Amino acid sequence: MLDALGLRAKIFVLVTAVVIVSFMTTAWVVTIKTVDMAKEEAFNLAAETADKYKNEIKAELQGARVTSETLSTVFETLKTHNLTSRHMMNDILQKALKNKEYITILCIAYMPNALDGKDHQYAGVKPAYSPSGRYALYWNKLGSRIELEPLPDKDIEASDWWNVPKTTKHEFITDPYLYHIQGHPVMLASLVFPILYQGEFIGIIASDIALDKLQEMVSRKNTHISGGYTQIFSNSGSIVAHSDKRYLGKNISETLASSDSQTVNEVKDAIKNGKTYVLSGNDFYTVYTPIHFSEVTRPWSVAVSIPMADVLQRANYIRNYIIAVFAFFVVLLAIVLYLLTRSLTQPIRQLADAARELGEGNFNVEMPLIKSNDEIGMLSRTFRSMVAEIDSLIG
Repeated sequence: MLDALGLRAKIFVLVTAVVIVSFMTTAWVVTIKTVDMAKEEAFNLAAETADKYKNEIKAELQGARVTSETLSTVFETLKTHNLTSRHMMNDILQKALKNKEYITILCIAYMPNALDGKDHQYAGVKPAYSPSGRYALYWNKLGSRIELEPLPDKDIEASDWWNVPKTTKHEFITDPYLYHIQGHPVMLASLVFPILYQGEFIGIIASDIALDKLQEMVSRKNTHISGGYTQIFSNSGSIVAHSDKRYLGKNISETLASSDSQTVNEVKDAIKNGKTYVLSGNDFYTVYTPIHFSEVTRPWSVAVSIPMADVLQRANYIRNYIIAVFAFFVVLLAIVLYLLTRSLTQPIRQLADAARELGEGNFNVEMPLIKSNDEIGMLSRTFRSMVAEIDSLIG
């Protein structure tokens, strides 16, 4: 194909091909590197935003944590000093629930006869005690009204909020669940602390807190992430807070409907194990960051999603800039190549025309004199010498 082209066209094609290949390789490397840099910036921004939410979430739960832990210590102390008056304990619980706006429920339960050994005296006494008389109460705050409900023994023994602290002797945060307060859907979670006596487990104190403040957090517009959004997940993958309330209480799989099963499982495993995970999709770049409440509690996760268009905005800008610069230099190169090949091929063409006439018998042809010191100049001088010798022979 190149054989059919003239020298000027061959030079232009070959030089242009080398330049284009070199540029495309450079542009490809630069684009990849720029995208990586853009994703790193997005990760840092998402991680920074997640840290802010983590601190707010931990602060929101800290009040309930302190209340439950304090009450656990108080009741342990009362037991140690044999001051376990049920009326006094009920009064303490009511006042705590009334004064703590962020707590909606206080629950306390003891092992059978572990409080005062008087379960038989309270057996079936309404409204507080079950047929066993066990001190297991459920104080529920509905608006300004506080209601007392007994906890059936079977409900206690079957619950994680009882069995986990009993087994581990450590605090426990339950998986959030959807609850309706005055007709509004709210996510609740229980913070449970074991009550220990002489190092042995004898009961639990739990406080339920409404997580509506967390919903307010994720619903706020983030000026640093235009078009992005935030989600909060429990350790099991339950959606604690989401900018769209329809997702409350649902599983994380609902938010990953467009992802393949392997990706969904990887995200779930990361949340369950309290690890950071980055999901780079077509629409959003999402960073899942764990929230560790304490060394013994199961972590939650906060996910910050940034529109992929925002992530790639800088990369696209640099790519477009490179293309524009390349287009400019291609045009400039074409002009330079045109002038260069013209300066190279014009004297060769003149020599070729003179040589053709000489070959046709026109010995009077004037061979062009090219004064350059390169190969073309040498060729010109050689032709002129040859013509001079021919002239002397036929003269």
